[in-house]
Amino acid sequence: MKALVLVISMFMAQFSFASVYLNKATVVLRAGQEARYFAAANQFDIIKLTRKEPGNIAYVLKRSHSNPRLVIFNEIWKTKADLDLHLGTPHMAAFFKSINFDPALYVITPISTGIVFTPKSGVNINSLVIEMLKLEGQEK
Repeated sequence: MKALVLVISMFMAQFSFASVYLNKATVVLRAGQEARYFAAANQFDIIKLTRKEPGNIAYVLKRSHSNPRLVIFNEIWKTKADLDLHLGTPHMAAFFKSINFDPALYVITPISTGIVFTPKSGVNINSLVIEMLKLEGQEK
């Protein structure tokens, strides 16, 4: 059902806006941290609150059935600026703080469609919830 909502939203967005910004966030959780991640997502109600943000068209979380450590967010925003504002909202800041996601702890590597966050050498991996985060975006 969620996939259907995303497809419909993408279809409607083509007619509602001259362009949209599509973002895919792929999260690999550190083994044993799945419950902490989802408890924080629920505590700070990130899905419901994000869907209410100005500029958000769709925000869908997909959890892999074959790999419980893999989480994918498919997002549609009116503009990349709307996505950037989303990342600084109070609910996202509280969520990131609760799972100890601080970009300063990660090497940020550009890729053709976005960036990848991986832990820096010397960072205590046991303090992290996110083992890898890949953000891929494009304007359509």
